[in-house]
Amino acid sequence: MKTINFDKLLKTQSETSGIRNFPRAVNIDRGWKFQRNPFQLPVDLSGKSTAREVNLPHDYMLEDGVRADAPAAAAMGYYDGSVAYYSKTLFIPAEWKDEKIFLHFDGVMMNAALEVNGCQVLLHHYGYTPFQADITPYIYPGEDNRITVSVNPSMQPNSRWYTGAGIFRSVELVHTPPIHIAADGVFTYTRRIEYQENTPTEAYLCSEVTVCNDTAVPHLVKVDVSLIPDEGTEAVLTRSATIQVNAANTGAAIVPMTLPDPMLWDAEEPNLYQVLASVTDLGEFRCHLIPGEEAAITDKVSVLFGIRTISADSTHGLRVNGRTVKLKGGCIHHDNGILGAVSLYDSEYRKIRLLKESGYNTVRMAHNPPSAVLLEVCDRLGMYVFNEAFDAWGIAKQPGDYNQFFREDWKEDMRAFILRDRNHPSVLFWSTGNEIPERGGMGGGYPLAMELASYVRSLDPTRLISNGLCSYWSGLD
Repeated sequence: MKTINFDKLLKTQSETSGIRNFPRAVNIDRGWKFQRNPFQLPVDLSGKSTAREVNLPHDYMLEDGVRADAPAAAAMGYYDGSVAYYSKTLFIPAEWKDEKIFLHFDGVMMNAALEVNGCQVLLHHYGYTPFQADITPYIYPGEDNRITVSVNPSMQPNSRWYTGAGIFRSVELVHTPPIHIAADGVFTYTRRIEYQENTPTEAYLCSEVTVCNDTAVPHLVKVDVSLIPDEGTEAVLTRSATIQVNAANTGAAIVPMTLPDPMLWDAEEPNLYQVLASVTDLGEFRCHLIPGEEAAITDKVSVLFGIRTISADSTHGLRVNGRTVKLKGGCIHHDNGILGAVSLYDSEYRKIRLLKESGYNTVRMAHNPPSAVLLEVCDRLGMYVFNEAFDAWGIAKQPGDYNQFFREDWKEDMRAFILRDRNHPSVLFWSTGNEIPERGGMGGGYPLAMELASYVRSLDPTRLISNGLCSYWSGLD
């Protein structure tokens, strides 16, 4: 078993501000203005500020105190939810005027409404899934721009556990050229591993890189993919593909790679690589290529990756890298005790390290998508993950829970969840839900379960798909 240097892996939040590894991303967690309802201007008639400054991630439910008549009672720790507002002034450089500009939120609890310069950009209901907003049409380059996020968890009870409230995960400002890699657009996976006398000799990998063309004409682009050991600086392998991407559209480059003498990832030896994908614009393509003055790299993205295979059958059970594995672990919720629901690298690291030192090799994310930083910790420390999407489908467990948005939002939320997490080697299983009442056939549960599982396979065919089943919970057997 590989000896893990825990101290070396401990980081501060500022060091993990590029957790999604966008070279063109800026962490904007610091210096937000926060205020309670009702919404007011940032200053009163005397010119005094009506808001206080907070740094993200932030959980304001923890600040409310408890009351005996809280609607969710013990399930929410006797806390209650109220409406609140976050605002921030962002100066957008003038040189970004021809670029695409996005805001990326890893999680806002819940019913978030995003406004930019007074214009509503989007609504996002589910508190646990990431979302990205294209704010390009609402931005004034070379000027200050006002960002406002309203948060409304007030429909209580909305959960069976403490959820927290607010922008409780990190936020990034992303700017890209018109031809760029899509958000979470790099997907690298292991097709198979060849062994000789139990030693891995070759790994057959594949990278799928989705490229966006936000111009008015088709372009030819070259996509380069390099594999770099996580603690190294030199690529051990680089492969390329050239594709056409039509105007106002996307295209996917499929880049197969064969790596000799691979370092494999598992819970005992969590060896990691960085996958660096870059896009070079070769020029416009109508009937033939019209090269630009000079082909140049327009975008780069780096993601964490581990080489490993997973399979399951009735003879061998669960196998990771061809070896039978027994899972030893338990379920964890997203909160961090007295810190509330905020997700910080150090707190997630502490939680997983304690479990690792206690003999765990697996955690189940009960009962919702975790933060991006928690999954990075699992990758680095070597912890298998049962990654869960929902606690409710269409049948409610609480009147204010996800059931009210499921029919319209499940596909968008599932897509965001899978695309963000599918590079993480720690994730062995996708779970489409926990103790879902529809599992007994009510509410069209059987075909609905198949529909969810099929959609997950369309986004990631490499992992096992399950559900948090509990036969006695509602007496359905």
